[in-house]
Amino acid sequence: MDLEKILKRSQRYLEEICLRPMVREGVSELTIPTTPTQTQQAYQAAEPEENQ
Repeated sequence: MDLEKILKRSQRYLEEICLRPMVREGVSELTIPTTPTQTQQAYQAAEPEENQ
């Protein structure tokens, strides 16, 4: 089932309000970072940074 249907939100809302801020903050990352508008684009959890 699509996330839009589960959350009852539009794709635009999810991208602008949820996903893009998560990418900016390093919580999530694009699976194809060189082509952000790729139709097969997906998001995945970012690897946690180790404290040094």
